[in-house]
Amino acid sequence: MIGIIVQLTGAFLGTLGFCVLLNIPRKLWAYSSLVGTAAWGVYLAAETYTDAVVTLNFLAALTAAILAQILARFFRAPVTLFLIPGIFPMVPGAGMYEIAYNAVQGDQELVNHYIMQTLQIAGAIAVGIFLADIVQRVIMPKSITKS
Repeated sequence: MIGIIVQLTGAFLGTLGFCVLLNIPRKLWAYSSLVGTAAWGVYLAAETYTDAVVTLNFLAALTAAILAQILARFFRAPVTLFLIPGIFPMVPGAGMYEIAYNAVQGDQELVNHYIMQTLQIAGAIAVGIFLADIVQRVIMPKSITKS
């Protein structure tokens, strides 16, 4: 349980740092950070049911995108102010590190493995964001959201 709290705190602080780097308005820092924390929480919760990293990243990205859509409407702000920091915990940086490390070590088999895994994770994140956007457009057409 303590490990989960530490990971969620890390997700919040990491996302908060990313908000600062991206010059997100200060009044939105906590909300943007909560999007990343909630997405990472979904990742951790789903991890008890599956080891499929691609599925975990898809579910987390879908969560981040849905929350970003909701908060963007509530605060009348661009979705990207919540979404970009919100997906920060899922970005496959470790996979990129493994690609570089194994390339230097000369292990082409592991390089290929991590390239494929990193591309699949990035694709899962993109599909999660895309699906949330499509669902939002079906539920709330432009004519409704323009008021």
